[in-house]
Amino acid sequence: MSEFVNDLLKRDVTSFNKYIKKIRFPYFKKLKPHSEIIFDFPFTVLVGANGSGKSSTLQALYGCPNGKNVSDFWFSTSLDPIKEGGKERNRFIYKFQPKKGMPDVEVIKQRTKRSATSTRLEDPDYWETARPSIKDGMEKMPPFIDKHKDYRSDTRWRALEKDVVYIDFRAELSAFDKFFYFGTYKKRPSLKTKQDFIRHRSKALNGHLTNQSTYPQTWHYRTTKSVEELTKEELSWVNKILGKNYLAAKIVEHDFYNNDGYSIIFTNSDENYTEAVAGSGEVSVVNCVVKILKASRNSLILLDEPEVSLHPGAQNELRNLLLESSKQHGHQVVLSTHSEYFVQGLPNNAVKLFQYNNAENCYEILNECSPHQAFLRLGVISNNKKKIYVEDELAKILVEEALKEIDPELLKSYFVIPYQGGASTIVGNLLVQFLIDQESNQDIVILDGDMLKSVHRDQAQIYQNRIDRKEIYIKEYSSDIPEKSHYRIDEILQEQIKGLKKDLNLPTSGGDEKLKLKLNILDLYHEKFHFINVDTPEEFIWKIAEGEKPTNIDAIKSEFVKGVYKDRFEKATISNLGKEETNSKTIYNLQLAFLKKRNIENPLWLSFKTLISNILGVEKIN
Repeated sequence: MSEFVNDLLKRDVTSFNKYIKKIRFPYFKKLKPHSEIIFDFPFTVLVGANGSGKSSTLQALYGCPNGKNVSDFWFSTSLDPIKEGGKERNRFIYKFQPKKGMPDVEVIKQRTKRSATSTRLEDPDYWETARPSIKDGMEKMPPFIDKHKDYRSDTRWRALEKDVVYIDFRAELSAFDKFFYFGTYKKRPSLKTKQDFIRHRSKALNGHLTNQSTYPQTWHYRTTKSVEELTKEELSWVNKILGKNYLAAKIVEHDFYNNDGYSIIFTNSDENYTEAVAGSGEVSVVNCVVKILKASRNSLILLDEPEVSLHPGAQNELRNLLLESSKQHGHQVVLSTHSEYFVQGLPNNAVKLFQYNNAENCYEILNECSPHQAFLRLGVISNNKKKIYVEDELAKILVEEALKEIDPELLKSYFVIPYQGGASTIVGNLLVQFLIDQESNQDIVILDGDMLKSVHRDQAQIYQNRIDRKEIYIKEYSSDIPEKSHYRIDEILQEQIKGLKKDLNLPTSGGDEKLKLKLNILDLYHEKFHFINVDTPEEFIWKIAEGEKPTNIDAIKSEFVKGVYKDRFEKATISNLGKEETNSKTIYNLQLAFLKKRNIENPLWLSFKTLISNILGVEKIN
């Protein structure tokens, strides 16, 4: 994780002023009824397919504070009427703390038709706060007390007072782009093309920039409304994001190109030029940087697809600006994106996944999603799949079935590989392999649970006595072992690493370097080696399978109740097929039949999926 992310991880969101802690949607557009988003990290990323509700969520957040209205973005027309769900009005509910020391409160905003009066027109898309909705799980208003009078009326809590910065990067067009791609003008002999028109108008605009020091300034009903120089901080971030060395830049707001818009004048060491030369990406970056850095403290900053027209390096630096602004100025940042560069390195609770629910024909929201899972949803598939090593084919199938239930997309980026030679061979060989390639290697090992019991069984009492005397470090990393105990490193490795051979073939001549490698081995073992939650895969499958057809599992389990589970499967196969037809393949087929009939709600299976999720650092999608 970056230092910016780490800094925010140390800060509790309750320290942010008037922070939106949760938004929920009893009924809102195409979102699954009663979906909710929990904002427990100040930098939140919304990920999902086009049309999944990410922009709609940003618009709802925009409409939370007092004076802001969702209808600025979403409104009804004759061609696109907004349909309510029978008696269900489109509405959302958000939670925040009005003032430090006060409890959290919830405010509901719902779409309603506002009738016309003598001073205003009818508004079919008006959003207003309403009384608490008991059917939506809101609490009744508490008795009125005087110290809360600034934050409520008799019937409802007042909307959040908070500044909002909303930036839609798809709409960030300069005055030049608006005219060149979408504008119209009246042709005449001296202005036959759009290029002629821009050349003509830019002369007058340039005159305002070079000859005038106060604004607004007019020319033939056209106005230069303002000229604003970027501050040192703004220019510094623009240069960081764009990888440029501009000496100065200024934003010019005007309507010279038949539209209200802005131009940006960049200055480098030997020339000035505008956005017409610089490109739309540079314009959107300047506009974004200025808006973020000028935002008042504790603002809500919303960004829709900030990756538009930005290369990966620019996206990383823009993300750094947002994280730094959140840390320094208490901003709550929420953005939607299709780019992995805004997601990578974030904690799972910062990533919200929007996915389609086929059964209910709507989109639902997963509140925690690992960056890796988000990459898969964004279509970013690594050419180098990570490896999960297991002891045999049965363990391989177990892990793969768990991955399918957790998130089928995971199989695009993980190979599950049976490693021949037994657990001790796996431990010895892979530890050295991981040691040699520890910087880039992301592979892991999942061993059978009996490995945790197999070592020291003959010396159990002696071993326990040494634990009691604190002579054995139980799952401690190298940094936890005092230097005075380094002379015992070989013993410590044997005590902590199950099945480790004494004659490790380390790539070193000895001395201090060898000690360092052995300490590294200890850390690698604890980071990369894991164990399933039963002794063997055979035991696991036997316990979670149930049913009558097509394989009479319940009858088999009631008949063969003694012996190790490998033997039970062998005896069951003999009973079913006869001794001559019983071999490793037919036994394996019976095991697969058991696995297919597993009870997916069995606590053992559920705990296994939780274990796999925790090992991989991913969240359950299905």
